Amino acid sequence: MHIGVGYDCGMLLAVESDGSHCKVSECASEIAERWNSMSEDKQKAATDGTLKELGDSHENRQLSIHNSSLSTFHDFRTSMDAVKLERPSSLLCDQTLATSTGLNVFSTSDRLIEFINTAFKQPISDVAARMEGFMISGVEGLVRNHQQRLLKKKADLSALVLKKLQECAGRTKISRMYYVNFADHITRIHGIVVKNWLLKKFVNPSSLNNNIELDLLLNAWNSGTTYFHKLTTSEYNAWEEVGFDEVFAVTTMQTQTTGVGDSDDLPADGATDVTSSTSTDDPPSPSTNASDSSTPSNSDTSTGSSAQPLPPAAPVPVPMTTSFINNTVGGVNGQTVMVTQTKRKQRSDAGKPRKKKRAVANQNDCPQAVPST
Repeated sequence: MHIGVGYDCGMLLAVESDGSHCKVSECASEIAERWNSMSEDKQKAATDGTLKELGDSHENRQLSIHNSSLSTFHDFRTSMDAVKLERPSSLLCDQTLATSTGLNVFSTSDRLIEFINTAFKQPISDVAARMEGFMISGVEGLVRNHQQRLLKKKADLSALVLKKLQECAGRTKISRMYYVNFADHITRIHGIVVKNWLLKKFVNPSSLNNNIELDLLLNAWNSGTTYFHKLTTSEYNAWEEVGFDEVFAVTTMQTQTTGVGDSDDLPADGATDVTSSTSTDDPPSPSTNASDSSTPSNSDTSTGSSAQPLPPAAPVPVPMTTSFINNTVGGVNGQTVMVTQTKRKQRSDAGKPRKKKRAVANQNDCPQAVPST
């Protein structure tokens, strides 16, 4: 078998060297006749070198180490050489002409055009263009517009933030995320703060109407640039002490300011000061001297009070509480992030004395006079 194959290969090479191209199926019968007419010694001599080459080729394919990278390189180089030859030829010989035409719509009846215009409130050309878009890209390309993509990004961002918050909380279950009063609802209860918030204001994703900001936050949360941080016991105690000190300072200063304002509202003291200063500047009359001699203590008192007038009360600056709030949400590289904080509305009767309930009850218990009949 191997000898026959080797002889066939040798004969084919000989035929190819003559310049005539011949297939194995065409010359198989001629080779078989020659092979059968040869003696055994001649057959061995004719196939000795060919069998050795076939054996070496077989071992090379079976046992040798194939370098796939080198083969890929040669294939790529061959392909690039072919492209280099074809590219100039295409530029010199072949040219491409692109034309754009309008949409042509044909209908078999005018009633169809009238029905589409009445039912869809659109011309038939627009309906045909929409139908073509639906057939090409389906409902995704037809329905999805800018507003729907924006709403989807908002929903995805809200769900992602809530998922990250629950992962940071661990076993504690948090049902919702609070963006307003974040310090009171999340940090004070669960001890969680936000790190590396990329926007200047900490707001709900539903209030963002910019695709760039939504994509920025989505990428930041997915990549871990923005994340929730669980405070340790020492960090939480330090945060709580800072928050208590600032709130106490604000309460104290607001109370002092209210007290100064209440003293300004008293009309009696202010009127007495103005009257006494006016009486000392004007020249005294005889009747005034007579009255002063009869009551020297009152004039001395009024003169002494007018000699040392009280300085006007300067407004007390109220410290801002943004630092206490910003400790819960941190920006990139320590930048300030504005956090929305709502305050309870102040009572209209704040700072005014209230009536005692017992006195009101006694007034209600007093019997009223019954008119005589």
